[in-house]
Amino acid sequence: MELPIPTPDDPRARLGHHLATHQAGAALAMSTAQRARAAEEGTDLGRALATFLDELEDERDTLRRAQRALDLEPAGVVGVVRTATDGARRLLHLATTARRTPLTRVLELEVLVTGVTGKMRVWEVLGELADQEPDLPDVDWEALVVRARGQREVLLAHHRQAAREAFAIAAPSAADDPG
Repeated sequence: MELPIPTPDDPRARLGHHLATHQAGAALAMSTAQRARAAEEGTDLGRALATFLDELEDERDTLRRAQRALDLEPAGVVGVVRTATDGARRLLHLATTARRTPLTRVLELEVLVTGVTGKMRVWEVLGELADQEPDLPDVDWEALVVRARGQREVLLAHHRQAAREAFAIAAPSAADDPG
């Protein structure tokens, strides 16, 4: 079934739709990170995910404030995005909860890395818009970009380790390390 996606002519309306998709993506990231954190309790990854979840909640609030400040109440796209996101969430849930395997961790981290990369881009866009949108909340958008880069690096490091374990890839030796 193909779902209709509105294509408004107004740039502000497009921004509203765009921010709504990021809210839906944040919901997917939140549920993925919560599930992974619970499974990784007491590990370095579990602790990293706990920190990530705290930051993600704060960032979701920032995104909501931006939407409200700009009076962006996206109409039809919200249902479409929620439907797609809910479907993705259910698929990921089925793939990762039937029986937790080393591949589960790899998949969850890939979802989170993808989400953080998109989030970093939306902070960059809002930072660029800040000069021309006086209604945007007074937020240090660049600090959010820097935070997202840091989150991405932490998640990527855990992903590299998870992939090594899942696919039996030998860790590089100290002699192979150029640093």
